[in-house]
Amino acid sequence: VLSLYIALETSPRLYGIGKPLEKLAAAAPDNEVWLSIAVRKDMLMITTRDGHIFSWPVEGPKNTDVAKLQSYLRHKAENIVRDSVRRGQANQERGIAALSVDQGLTYHHVRPVIFALADAGFSKYGFETRVIH
Repeated sequence: VLSLYIALETSPRLYGIGKPLEKLAAAAPDNEVWLSIAVRKDMLMITTRDGHIFSWPVEGPKNTDVAKLQSYLRHKAENIVRDSVRRGQANQERGIAALSVDQGLTYHHVRPVIFALADAGFSKYGFETRVIH
């Protein structure tokens, strides 16, 4: 029963806790950066594909809270560029981030994350929807 509850409360992606809007669509390929954004116990929780967790109060973050996320995103962007150079090919998708945002959140909640992405050099972002069959 506990496993079923956990499976229903999480995003289809590992570590994700957001409940994005559901749309009938084909599955999109994985982007380089994926963030799940949701609220748990009056804290905004941002989880990454690789298991990093960033959080701050729902009312709004402190500068130090956002700085930790920016540092992670800058490091991620550098790794993506370094990997592209090492392989000798330009990666057209390197500036894209996918956000799995809980349906109950507003732009006010997501805005610091978008600013952190822009500060780290990500020029495009999109909102993920859950694929239903």
